[in-house]
Amino acid sequence: MEIILNELSLENQFENSEDFFIKFKRIIEVYKIAIDNHFSLLKPSHLYSIILFESVSFHDILTAPQYRKSDEMKRYKSILSKIIQDEPFWDLDALHVNTDHYKCDFTDKINNYGLAEACERDKYVFSFETKIYKDKNNLEVKKNDSETIEIKNLITSKDITEELYLKGLIDESCYCIQRFNNTKLSFEELEEDYGFKTLSIEQRKLFINKFEEFIEMDWEQILKSDGLDYKEYTPSKKNWFGGTEYNQIKIMKFRISQKYRCFGYRVKDTFKVLRFETNHKVSDNG
Repeated sequence: MEIILNELSLENQFENSEDFFIKFKRIIEVYKIAIDNHFSLLKPSHLYSIILFESVSFHDILTAPQYRKSDEMKRYKSILSKIIQDEPFWDLDALHVNTDHYKCDFTDKINNYGLAEACERDKYVFSFETKIYKDKNNLEVKKNDSETIEIKNLITSKDITEELYLKGLIDESCYCIQRFNNTKLSFEELEEDYGFKTLSIEQRKLFINKFEEFIEMDWEQILKSDGLDYKEYTPSKKNWFGGTEYNQIKIMKFRISQKYRCFGYRVKDTFKVLRFETNHKVSDNG
């Protein structure tokens, strides 16, 4: 899967350096997902010269003293340098040709820009969450005044994770780790032998839908929810977690359906998912 960085969503799209760094955090998440999942995030080789605000370019953000010493730059300099300087660059091996014309509402250019290249690749772009692009799911490009091509516009890491999952490029475990990152659910400790591979396709959808419901609630709502029935696991016989590193941890569970349960433990405001149950035998014992 190839995704083109939409450089038009950078050109003079920011109010100042603070606004840029707030929105830049999005691409850090995307960059990490690209590395973890081995897909290509392609950008133009001249990215360093693009003007972000006023007369300030990417290169200026990296090198000018007033930006170089900022807390944000100290935190992000390494990854910003990689994004600007490291391959892949789509224009070093472009698939669209200058004899074709690609017109859209966002630029007067007719070729040699990211949206034009996306038309000849997988038809995905990643855009910064700026005013022009943030509410657009699809971007239309007209090729040679005859063919209208729809480009999928991805704004967040969630958008990209959803596409990877829908295309079958990541499994449910990887999807949930990425999708629910920085939410009330964490799947980093989900045990493989008690996780998604034990579920049917329909069961996986049911579990994921319930996880979406879970993160939309605050903890007060979760604790009061009759539907979730969030409570402590208190085994009267054999402890399902006996002999594991979780033996002395207070294990909690919540309802996925009448028979299905999700087990884990809470750390501050995060529920660490450990195991799934689909036959209710464990729950019958606690």
